[in-house]
Amino acid sequence: IGGAAIYTIVLIFWPGVAEAPAMMPDWVGVSLVQFACFMVFWFMNIWLIWKGINSIKILEQLAAPFLLVCGLALLAWAYVRADGFGPML
Repeated sequence: IGGAAIYTIVLIFWPGVAEAPAMMPDWVGVSLVQFACFMVFWFMNIWLIWKGINSIKILEQLAAPFLLVCGLALLAWAYVRADGFGPML
């Protein structure tokens, strides 16, 4: 799932990547770019494992405020879109 997410982000910034020539055998089932995105995701996971639990704690400290801000932004968007809390509830 992580490799597919990275591939989707790559497609947003470089849509032409989807038409890249197939350099992998057909039995693999993915393109070279999809495989590269999977490897990037895999190396990110290996790096976190290698660094240990402290790196995961740092990641959590960075992610928690970001998730709160995103949640509040979504709440504000829904409030404006629904014209108040009444229709939302």
